[in-house]
Amino acid sequence: HGTDYVLDSTSKILTIKTDKGAAWWSANGASYLDYTVLLAADIDVSDFLWTPVGSGSGSDAAFSGSFDGQGHSISGLTITAANESYAGLFGGASSAAIRNLCVSGTIEVTESNELYIGGISGCLNNNSTIRNCCSHVDIRGAANEVNAGGIAGWLESGTIENCFNTGDVSGTGTAAMIAGGIYGAISSYSGNSGIIKNSYNTGSVTGSGSSITRSAPLRTAAS
Repeated sequence: HGTDYVLDSTSKILTIKTDKGAAWWSANGASYLDYTVLLAADIDVSDFLWTPVGSGSGSDAAFSGSFDGQGHSISGLTITAANESYAGLFGGASSAAIRNLCVSGTIEVTESNELYIGGISGCLNNNSTIRNCCSHVDIRGAANEVNAGGIAGWLESGTIENCFNTGDVSGTGTAAMIAGGIYGAISSYSGNSGIIKNSYNTGSVTGSGSSITRSAPLRTAAS
C-alpha cells in the first residue's frame, strides 16, 4: 500500500498519494477519525462512489483530527445515496481542522428525516475550522428537513475562513429547506456560534418546499 497511502499508526498520520489510497481512506475512515490526514497529490476519485469520512456531530462519530490538502485537489467526488444523513467529503467534523483543499464533483442524497449536506462537510461542530478551501461540488438534497451549503450544511460551532464555493446548491425539504452558498444553517443554541470570514459564493442556491435560502455575499465577515 506504500505507493497509494502511507499509514503511520504510532504518530497517527495518514498520507494519501493516489485515488486508490483515497478509496481505501473513504472505506475505512471510521478507523482514523482522530488522525492527521495529508493529501500528497491532486487525485481523481471519479472511479468509485465516495463514502463520507465521519458521521454526525458527536465526537465519537465525527472526524476529529486534521486534514491538510497541502494545496492539492480532489476531483470527481461522487456521492449518490439514500438514507445518508450527513454527506460531504466529511460527513461530520467535531474539533477538527480542515485546510488547503479544493473539491469538485456531485452530491445527490435523499433522506427521510433530516439531511446535512455540504461540499467539504455535512456538519461542523465543536469549534472545527475549514480554512483555505474551495468547493466546486454541485449539491442536491431531498428530505423532510434539508440543511445544505456549498462548504458546510450545518455550522453548529466553528469557523469557515478564506473559502469559496462555485457549485450549485439545490434541494427539496418537505418541512424545511435551508440552503446557502457557504453554509446552510448556523445553530442558534446557547453557547454555540458560527463564524464566516473572507469567503464568497458564486453558485446558485435554490430550494422548494417550505424553504429558506441564504447565499453568502462576496467577501463577507460575519458572526
